[in-house]
Amino acid sequence: MRRHLAAVFLLSIAACSPPTPTCPAIAAPAGLAKDVPAGQFSRAEVTACWAAQCTPRQVELLTATTPGPTTCTPTACAASAVPTGGRYGFVEIPGLPAAPVDVKVVFDGGDPQRTTVRPQASRASQCGEPGVQARLVVGPDGTVR
Repeated sequence: MRRHLAAVFLLSIAACSPPTPTCPAIAAPAGLAKDVPAGQFSRAEVTACWAAQCTPRQVELLTATTPGPTTCTPTACAASAVPTGGRYGFVEIPGLPAAPVDVKVVFDGGDPQRTTVRPQASRASQCGEPGVQARLVVGPDGTVR
């Protein structure tokens, strides 16, 4: 009888305890994202500099898409991805700080464009420190901000 009471007592304590947060095992890598307007460029190189060190990286520019028309049946809905004509890319830069970073971008071997960004953590995490990230937006004239 005492064993049963002890088991019930332990189960009731466990039921009242706050749940232990679980880690979804997804990561937010440190790096720079780029959005490039339609028909502008096909390749890019980024150099990020901070604390007297510079990190050059090639950026793969992928075809940007937007959701197409939605079709639905009684059991499910679906949409296809429709190309926008623009491009986007992400380049991982380990150690990128949450502090001002000078960035140089060269598109298709052209003139360098320069800007300063301040990367930020994407969200609070109970799974350790998320990587900091910044987004570079390219204007129609090729300027980077």
